Amino acid sequence: MLWASHKDPSNTPTNYGAAMDKVPGDTEVYVVYRSNFDLGKIFKTNMAFGPVREVDFTVGFDFDSTNNYFASNKKFVVAGPQFGLNISKGFWNIGVGVCKEQNYNGFIEQEVDFKTQGVIWTAWSKTFDIGVPMVWKGWANYLGSKGNQTPGAAVNSADYGTNLNNPTKPETIGDTYLMFDVSKAFGRKPGAIFVGPGFEFWNNKFGAPNKTDFANVNGDNNQPVHAIMYCAEFHF
Repeated sequence: MLWASHKDPSNTPTNYGAAMDKVPGDTEVYVVYRSNFDLGKIFKTNMAFGPVREVDFTVGFDFDSTNNYFASNKKFVVAGPQFGLNISKGFWNIGVGVCKEQNYNGFIEQEVDFKTQGVIWTAWSKTFDIGVPMVWKGWANYLGSKGNQTPGAAVNSADYGTNLNNPTKPETIGDTYLMFDVSKAFGRKPGAIFVGPGFEFWNNKFGAPNKTDFANVNGDNNQPVHAIMYCAEFHF
């Protein structure tokens, strides 16, 4: 869940003609779910080879909703094989598959149905101990182009700019965290409480080209994301 500053304003009536520093920031919710089916267990055979210790089949979905001017409402499904690599004190998974997205475009006030696209994903976690137990973990996705930004939609170029009909760009998004196990400081068992810094990178958000400038939106409204995060993780 993201609460933004006024630099990413919510779509409220005060947007129209008001000073942007008086408009509250938007709120965004993003949900990710994945389920992995172990093919070795399903077919009762050893799927390991080379550096690969297991092979899964992954299915899942993303859901996103935000109340800014664009009003994204992402519905996304993905499926494909995933390979688990041999990593001591942790894991590293790499997958490749296909995905399909539907979304909403507030500039044209229409639902959009994108073409099926390819996707590569990875997730990892590695534990260390340098006097304080710690874990480095993260995930990243690379998604191919999903067609035009407004496939099948009628766009008034005088109002919205002809760039809305341009092809989408490959999208890259990932988070990484360096988390320290501080459970003992709170009287808990190891593995209960982690704190540490994180970093997020998001390029061509939602597949829209970076630094897009629409006639009725202030400035570059799709900047690449380079965000430092301060993170806490609790296990119950």
